[in-house]
Amino acid sequence: MSRFLERLGEGRVVVADGGTGALLTTLVSRLRCPEEANLKSPESVIAVHTGFIRAGAELIETNTFGANRRKLSAQFLDDQLEQIVER
Repeated sequence: MSRFLERLGEGRVVVADGGTGALLTTLVSRLRCPEEANLKSPESVIAVHTGFIRAGAELIETNTFGANRRKLSAQFLDDQLEQIVER
């Protein structure tokens, strides 16, 4: 069993990150969507995640919540899907 599943099995609350997209859209100007920050300002993505860790988060999610062709096509970013996910 993975450490993650063991931790969940303990029954204690898991503190996770939250509001990543909102923070990134505040930090990085002219983003079409939060996932674009992976390309335009990867240091901001790292800074947001580091802030969550310092605040006690035990679970960090990638900045790829909306990283799929359907959602990214609305922002004309679907051709950059692979780069967004890789970063």
